[in-house]
Amino acid sequence: MRTGEVDSRYRNVAVVLRLFDTGVAAIRSLGRMGIPVIGMDTIPQLPGFKSRYCTPKLCPDPVHRSEELLKFLLDEGGRLDRPGVLFPTSDAFVLFVSRHRSELSNWYRFALPSPDIVETMVNKRRQYDMAEEVGTPHPRTFYPESLEDVQRIKDLIILR
Repeated sequence: MRTGEVDSRYRNVAVVLRLFDTGVAAIRSLGRMGIPVIGMDTIPQLPGFKSRYCTPKLCPDPVHRSEELLKFLLDEGGRLDRPGVLFPTSDAFVLFVSRHRSELSNWYRFALPSPDIVETMVNKRRQYDMAEEVGTPHPRTFYPESLEDVQRIKDLIILR
């Protein structure tokens, strides 16, 4: 199969959200298999916008313009013949998809763990709290919020 041909086994479009390193790898892997790919990001200078394996689209920011992004994705999903398969490849897009899963599921398919697990995965403090709860070893971590906190914990930190 030549690059750009669509393998007839794949009828659903892959929608890769974030067109930097992980997203570019996803685009290449999917595109080389003949899967049609739409790549979306907020920064048109990212390498995925130049990939021959996807149709790039500029989209609203998932953190600062989440309601606009939701409308954008719902509009895009409505144009597809079949549900698209979302591949969020950054924490911001994973959180966005997780937080809007019920609306997006009308137009897209995606595999994400429960919302609570997603929130924990992208929040280091919650990861360490969960590790503590279940007895998993993790680096001793401090969360100073002021200079006074730094002064208080400075002697607790052992440098090796």
